[in-house]
Formats: sequence, C-alpha cells, structure tokens
Amino acid sequence: MSYGIEIHDELTPFNEALKAGLQPGSINPPVGAAVVLAFQNHFLELSPNKQGWASTNFWSRCAKATHFNLLAEGVLISVSQVGARQRLEGGDIRPVNHTYLTIPATEAAYGHTAREFKLKFAIVNDNGFQRPALVAQRSVASQVTKTKTGKYKHTADEVGQVVFYWLVRQVHQEPDPNTIPPEDEIRATIGDTVQGIVDRATRRAGRA
Repeated sequence: MSYGIEIHDELTPFNEALKAGLQPGSINPPVGAAVVLAFQNHFLELSPNKQGWASTNFWSRCAKATHFNLLAEGVLISVSQVGARQRLEGGDIRPVNHTYLTIPATEAAYGHTAREFKLKFAIVNDNGFQRPALVAQRSVASQVTKTKTGKYKHTADEVGQVVFYWLVRQVHQEPDPNTIPPEDEIRATIGDTVQGIVDRATRRAGRA
C-alpha cells in the first residue's frame, strides 16, 4: 500500500523559476528527490516501538520504500510499505480469514507470527478480566542442590504459562500525523530546492 502527496505550490521560488524561464522538467526531479530524502530522514528518526522492544526495522523499510513519480502537474511521493497508511490515518483493524488478531504480549513474540511458536489457546486472568490468549506450553524448572548430609537432591517446579499473544476481535488505532514529516517542513524542503535551482540558473545566465 502506498500513500502519496501531490506537490502543488505557489511559493516565491516557483514564481522566480517561472520568471527565469525554467520548465517543470528541470524542477520536478530534484524537488522529488529532495522530498523523498526528507521523508526517509524522518522515518529513520522515529522510535522503533512504544515498548522499547527490539526493532522490526519497520521505519527503515518505510524509508527504503519511499520514492517519487513525475506527474504532468507536479510530483507524487509514495511510501509503498504495508502499514504506513494505517499508522498515518488510523482506524479499526479486524482479522482477515481468522477469528482473532494476535497482539504480542512479550518481546519474544514481537515481530513474529504465532505459527512460529508451539502455543496453545487459553483463557487467562488479566487483572481480574478473563481474556483469550495464546500461551507457551508449561515447562519444568529443575535444579540439583546438595543437602546437609552431602547427598544431592533434585527438585522440579512447574513454571506458570507465559502469554505470548493476547487475542482480540479488533483494535482501533489512533491516527498519527507524525508518521510523515510536517507540512511546513515539506514546503520548506520544496522551497529551498527550487530556490537552489533558480540561483544556479541565475549564476549560469550571468556567466553566459
């Protein structure tokens, strides 16, 4: 999925470009490249996740998936990364071809699918609420200790189940406008780029 922005503006540098006789064909490609770079830098500065777990490199993948296309009327910036639009616009997320969504409950599950683990369905008490979950199989923690008589004693304790994923019917994600650079930053990038093109064209004309 991609999210695009069409760049149309009436900034002073554009007016100067028109006065200098510059054509869109000489302006749009560097403008597109500059805005793509602004998006990429913005993505790479975003925090990996709220829990502080090991990154799945989502934002770096967004950066790599950012590109531009030339249009007759301007430039189209696209981020062809699944999940980018959802983070920007928010909305309800429901399971597709499944009953539940799997929400990671532990760092070990984050960035992985439930199929990668040997898990079982369980109803778990979560602060007084009974919630469906996928949990790890119970395991046994064993230890060998030396008694006062000099003999060795083996003990085994059953470890409680570990919730890997909470199961929910749907979740609502709030929109996050910080997913992409602020509009004023995009406008500034465009203006600076066009101004640079105009300045270089003016210097070349002065040397002619």
